[in-house]
Amino acid sequence: MSNFYRFMEQDVLKHNCIAYLLQDYLDTLGVPFTTGDRMENFQVLLDKDLDKYTALAKFMEQAFEWQIMDYTFYPYYWGKREQWQEMYVSNSVDPLFRSFLQAGLARIIVTVKPVLKMPYNFL
Repeated sequence: MSNFYRFMEQDVLKHNCIAYLLQDYLDTLGVPFTTGDRMENFQVLLDKDLDKYTALAKFMEQAFEWQIMDYTFYPYYWGKREQWQEMYVSNSVDPLFRSFLQAGLARIIVTVKPVLKMPYNFL
């Protein structure tokens, strides 16, 4: 079960890292590239926007060593004051997952793959 918790933590942290790096482009995430709601009228919109979107997704997924990211959780009081009580009483049998649920802030270290360091030297 602890593998499930680690996956959940890493998935949320990865999502937040990508959102932070793309904060000026957040409106591009989660854009639908399909139309229709049944097999009879379902269609994938094959255009330059889809090509750009998939290139961005590929780059963000492959540019970093996501599988070896390191992270530290900081206590609830580093988060929004309005959420302190909710974070403080969050509970889990897994102590690390409990720290994740109660965290007000996280410090994340993720390595850029060596062949892709050049574009990130300027962030």
